[in-house]
Amino acid sequence: MAIKPPITELPIRTAASGFYRGFTKDVTITAKLLVGGLILWAIAFPDQAGAVLGNLNTIILATFSYWYVYVMAFFVILCFVLALWPTAGKLKMGLPGDQPEFSNFSWFSMMFGAGIGIGMLTFATAEPMYHFGSNPATIQGLTEGSTAGNVRDAYIWSFTHWGLAAWASYAIVGLALGYFSYRRGLPLTIRSALTPLFGKSLSGTLGHVVDVVAVVATVLGVAQTLGFGVEQFVSGLYRIGFGEWLYVTAEDGSKSSSTMAIIFALLVIMGASTLSALSGVGKGIKWLSNINMGLSFFVLVFFLLFGSTFFGLQALFVGMFDYLVSIPANLFTVWAPVTMETFSANVPASVQALSAEDLASVYGSATSPWGTLESFSSGLPEAAAALPPADVAAAYAAATEGRLSGWQGAWSIFYWAWWIAFA
Repeated sequence: MAIKPPITELPIRTAASGFYRGFTKDVTITAKLLVGGLILWAIAFPDQAGAVLGNLNTIILATFSYWYVYVMAFFVILCFVLALWPTAGKLKMGLPGDQPEFSNFSWFSMMFGAGIGIGMLTFATAEPMYHFGSNPATIQGLTEGSTAGNVRDAYIWSFTHWGLAAWASYAIVGLALGYFSYRRGLPLTIRSALTPLFGKSLSGTLGHVVDVVAVVATVLGVAQTLGFGVEQFVSGLYRIGFGEWLYVTAEDGSKSSSTMAIIFALLVIMGASTLSALSGVGKGIKWLSNINMGLSFFVLVFFLLFGSTFFGLQALFVGMFDYLVSIPANLFTVWAPVTMETFSANVPASVQALSAEDLASVYGSATSPWGTLESFSSGLPEAAAALPPADVAAAYAAATEGRLSGWQGAWSIFYWAWWIAFA
């Protein structure tokens, strides 16, 4: 029995006229100032912003990695519970008698198009290739990178990052918004989902803080997604022959998107997105999503007919099976960073005898998740390079947990933060 009647009204003061009519000025203006301040800071002091944000990222990974992993695991478990709970499937996200506004095809198309579609087509190919070279199995020495024995692990981690975890975060947030908005009649804001905990106190400052945090997180999540989208767009234009102006070549021969290309891509993508949003969900977003889904099916059929059909299907089904089996371990495992003190205490005495500068260099190389024992050995400072091979290998092994933590922070934790922010 409910302790108190469910809240069906949450008064939120909004502007009655002017530019902000229908919006809460406290939320809108505060969010604008915060986002605008971040943008101006990054433009005016890019090096300082990069250094500060980089250090902040390191602190967050070291402090909150457990939080990200367990929250995402909780989302997945909750979705499984709701899927298995009989009465949950009978609950309509609307009032009695309401009918779905969109067909199943359009609904699924919009979920992919506005959800993870911008990265899926590119990273569906690129990410397994990254993991084919390096993943937790190779770091632990269970498989060798870039060999046939590492294919299955490459798919496991790709499916882990783009599979149930991503959709679970979207589903929980969408379910909360849909239930309290369309069933309870509350405003379509994040604060409405917290009414069972905080009640009508969310009408004031507490609710404003919740919505400001949600807006800033969403903007940053969209910015991350847009950044990937711009790079993909420029790369695609370059590959189909739109000109050398799209890329600039650095002194070391590497290529990167030119400033003009980035601005052009931003204008095109933002223009199309704005027109789509202004036309409404039922028109622009719906039809763009339907077209995207149709083109995606075309690409899928093309690769099935003209690509390595048997290998592709085998990799898909074997990868899906391996992924489902590995879900408990991959969702609940958190690798902790290896500190300098811990590393120093677990290496051979010959390594401990190195100078502080050389020991710090060895520590930095040993905890890097992107190398191998061979690259680690070849990059040692002169004094460390003269150590016996067994001691070098022992020093590298002492930092295995640190390499796993670095890999998890760069991949899994990054994805969990991205999905949560974008949801």
